[in-house]
Amino acid sequence: MPVVHSQRFNPPWPFTQGHFSTLYPYLLREKPRHAYTRERICTPDHDFFDVDYLRNGHSRLAVICHGLEGSSGSQYVAGLVEELKGNWDVAAINYRSCSGELNLTATLYHSGFTADLHLLIDREENTYHEIALIGFSLGGNMVLKYTLDGYNDLSEKIKTVTAVSVPCDLEHSGYRLLKWHNKLYVRAFLNTLKEKMEAKYAQGFSEIQIDLLSKTNTLFDFDEHFTGPLHGFGDALGYYRTCSSRPLLNRVNIPTLILNARNDSFLSPECFPEEEAHGNDQLYLLAPAYGGHVGFSAWSSFPYWSEKVIALFLEEKALN
Repeated sequence: MPVVHSQRFNPPWPFTQGHFSTLYPYLLREKPRHAYTRERICTPDHDFFDVDYLRNGHSRLAVICHGLEGSSGSQYVAGLVEELKGNWDVAAINYRSCSGELNLTATLYHSGFTADLHLLIDREENTYHEIALIGFSLGGNMVLKYTLDGYNDLSEKIKTVTAVSVPCDLEHSGYRLLKWHNKLYVRAFLNTLKEKMEAKYAQGFSEIQIDLLSKTNTLFDFDEHFTGPLHGFGDALGYYRTCSSRPLLNRVNIPTLILNARNDSFLSPECFPEEEAHGNDQLYLLAPAYGGHVGFSAWSSFPYWSEKVIALFLEEKALN
């Protein structure tokens, strides 16, 4: 305990199939529309990122961090906002380069890039009585690392952390993404990442080794040639081993939920920290058999099972 067994996800066929559960919401889910107010936050390194707010006068703020090459417009963000907006104000972050406008420095974002998240929380903590951090996939690792690595003084207003479909062991998840059955997803990610590298090079950042784009066929290659070198990690393995959140999970001291499906094709067995959860009464691991990657989908567009679980966790601080 707390490995959670009380919350079961038993979807109908074909949602028991991991790839179907992953792809269905991306392709067919009807997204709720939200009247966001966009605010630009300028950073100390003369860059910026954009945050989409939904403010309804609540005393609590849910900060939502999207996945790789997602945005505040991602369907899983929109679905969760719909579930939370009755009780929470929402700040949906768009990482640098993810809001529709290219950022100004050579660097973009990565799984361990927490400076902008800290800047946002520092900006908002005096406005709210309570803050919840929620991250999906890459964003899940980001919120875990932010609260655990000790680089920043954490606001006492942060009361819960939720990480969904989180590759908390980046190295082994990286190997998993090399498998043939993930090629469709990897190709989609690389299409936009490569475009951004070309645009960055056109901005005049000569440190980007543009000739390596032709040798970049996997996400591991991208991290080896670009993410690692541009962000000071040297290479892909340096990045993965520096930024993985799993080695830090023994430090969890506020209610933290990891929600990972067993049939998530992105996640290796190392991304299911059962031993850490058994040994920490603040770390909740919920690992249903089904759900895919950021899926947990069903025929109805709203709400998804995962969204109900997250809302329950934010209210109850426990699931058993």
